[in-house]
Amino acid sequence: MQLASDRRTRQLRNVAEVVAGTAFFVDEVQQNYAALGFRDPGFERHGLRMFDWQPYFVARAAPMGRVPGEVVAAAFGVFPLARVVDAITAGWALTDPATILEARLGGVQAALERVLGADPAGARRATELLRRGVDHADVAGRPLYGGLRSLPYPGSVLGDLWHAATLYREHRNDVHISAWTTVGLSGAQACLLNDARQGLGLKTYVRTRGWTEADLDEALRDLRRRGLVDDVGLTEAGVEFREWIEAATDAQQSPICDAIGDDLDELIALLTPLREAIMDAGAYPGRRFVEATAQERAQA
Repeated sequence: MQLASDRRTRQLRNVAEVVAGTAFFVDEVQQNYAALGFRDPGFERHGLRMFDWQPYFVARAAPMGRVPGEVVAAAFGVFPLARVVDAITAGWALTDPATILEARLGGVQAALERVLGADPAGARRATELLRRGVDHADVAGRPLYGGLRSLPYPGSVLGDLWHAATLYREHRNDVHISAWTTVGLSGAQACLLNDARQGLGLKTYVRTRGWTEADLDEALRDLRRRGLVDDVGLTEAGVEFREWIEAATDAQQSPICDAIGDDLDELIALLTPLREAIMDAGAYPGRRFVEATAQERAQA
């Protein structure tokens, strides 16, 4: 079960993810959601800025239109169906796609300007290169990427940069789900394997997704039956299995990096100081490289 990995896609993820992910954490976005009637927890825990999942579900789904919760759960992949359906049903009673997308974009632009300035060095060129790549990607089987691609670029320096980075992020989400569903994983199992791959304890970070103890126990029983995990974490077979998923994800993003071509190193170099500034400001809390192992960080 071997597949050659295109590490370029992970290098690009490691910088683009942080730019895109500001939408989930910054105060400006949360305050805009609160103005629409959503709850803003407004506090930090263990250095992580808390946010309410309901506007997260609604805003992230909004590029696809006013879709029901079942469609959102299918597109997101790693959350229990009932949780998403409840959040989406209640969320559409508060707002509509155009309104919450405006709130999200306005908050992101304000936060990025606060952190980076209105026209940070390299942002225009980085956007140009990112657009070259993400505009080349196929929409087939990519619902979040396809929905976001239907929206125009905002037309501002920071808005365009964030939009391009989010296109890359959502494309990777879509193809990652394609990879792990291909090998017969459920959403709970995909989360459990990812936790183990990052060296976290079993049934730890996965709990943020809302799975019940019974859900997780059932998922673990099947993973153990398949020889992928033991009482500590991933087995040798599990490590190989999980790396195949990542490599399959990479393969589906290779056309993006191919389209950027010889300018990819320049793009990563341009985005790196922006990523560092965002993380230093706490606008993207958490691990520096999302889902990256220590070995990948050394190779990236």
